[in-house]
Amino acid sequence: MEMGKLAIIFGVVAISLIALGCVDNRVQFSGGGNAVFAVADAAPNMSAISGINITVNRVQVQNSTQDWIVVSSVPRNYDLL
Repeated sequence: MEMGKLAIIFGVVAISLIALGCVDNRVQFSGGGNAVFAVADAAPNMSAISGINITVNRVQVQNSTQDWIVVSSVPRNYDLL
């Protein structure tokens, strides 16, 4: 896997973990879970890229009854480089 794709995947996972770490601690979840993130695209010329920016507007999780719960609705911007 090329370094650019690896950096993007790492960035998306890191941002997701940061966003989930910013949730209100009063929300209680039990059990475990899995998260899978995948990014696929043609590899760009990385020397021509000065930033990879991503905006996360909302983070939601789905519970066992198939309901979606908003765990964060605070928009955050991240530069993945």
